[in-house]
Amino acid sequence: MLHFLTCMLSLFAPERVDSFSAALELAKSSGKPIIVYAHGSDWCGHGEMLKKAVFDLESEVINVIFVDVDVLESPTDQNDERNNGFDTNQVQTYPSLIALTPENTRIGLRAGESLPNDPEGATTVLRVFAKDVCIRMALQLKVARAREKGNTNEEIAALHVILSQKLTIPAGLLQRLKEIDPEDSTGVRRRAEFGPFHQFVAQATRDSQEGRGEKAIQRLQAMLDARVYTKEQQAWIHNAMGSVYRYWEGHDILAKKQFLLAALIAPESVPGIAGARLAEKLYPDTTVE
Repeated sequence: MLHFLTCMLSLFAPERVDSFSAALELAKSSGKPIIVYAHGSDWCGHGEMLKKAVFDLESEVINVIFVDVDVLESPTDQNDERNNGFDTNQVQTYPSLIALTPENTRIGLRAGESLPNDPEGATTVLRVFAKDVCIRMALQLKVARAREKGNTNEEIAALHVILSQKLTIPAGLLQRLKEIDPEDSTGVRRRAEFGPFHQFVAQATRDSQEGRGEKAIQRLQAMLDARVYTKEQQAWIHNAMGSVYRYWEGHDILAKKQFLLAALIAPESVPGIAGARLAEKLYPDTTVE
């Protein structure tokens, strides 16, 4: 009876393979995603602890293929062969969980602060991550079928759900949404397109320094007027406007006002805190009504 139960449980446990090339082969034949545990057995003791306590023992995750990639400080030919086909350059923090499609395209990543140090927390993250990855695979299939049928509304709805996931945005998704839903009445696409904040603020700064301050303010104000961005994104927009005014001679009061608005809109966020500090540091004696 015990043997029977063990065999039954094994049918639902994650499929495990011994090399990355074997994982790709199995993924292509089964259509299942791959979850890679990237670690370094000869230099990262913490990663080895989580591998043995979490990744090697996990039995509740189904419909995925598990493989570990061991990035050694002192590589061997055997280990290089075992890792063949995996791009180690995409790993910045060890250990990491990386999800891939059967075509070897990244679906998502859990590393750093998003991968807890304790086994219980890491197990929870792994299970939730695997579930989200499987949902992503189903959504991508739904998008493909909707596109084949010409059902634009169904395709848009599925793409919006994909954007709501805390996973990697597929290449071309935002461009596709722009093509089939140019109005973007929900603002879903524009929120996703917001991009890295440092580049956003840097562009506003450049515009001001190169004499395009007025156009930059008009562009940023139009973004605020759209009323589709999150409070944190709005705070970054105000910081960008503050940066425009900062490098626009004679606009110190307006610069401080924008930094303070960033702090007011999202006081606990990174842009909110940054706005408050910039206002205090740059314009301590400037009165804003």
